[in-house]
Amino acid sequence: MLEREGDVLKVDYVNKVGIAGAGFMGSGIAQILAQANYDVVVYDLKSEYLSRGREAIERNQAAFIE
Repeated sequence: MLEREGDVLKVDYVNKVGIAGAGFMGSGIAQILAQANYDVVVYDLKSEYLSRGREAIERNQAAFIE
């Protein structure tokens, strides 16, 4: 079932989402889904890519808060 929560359509039977790749697109998708209260798991080939993706999300969140 779909329900609207602000500007986000939520699916009530999905509560955890996996993202393949922590690059520009993957980290952005992960951030948006986390902000919509989904549990998000991000996978990538190397831990350094995951670190960069996490740093990108942290920067975006800091800019969003300001």
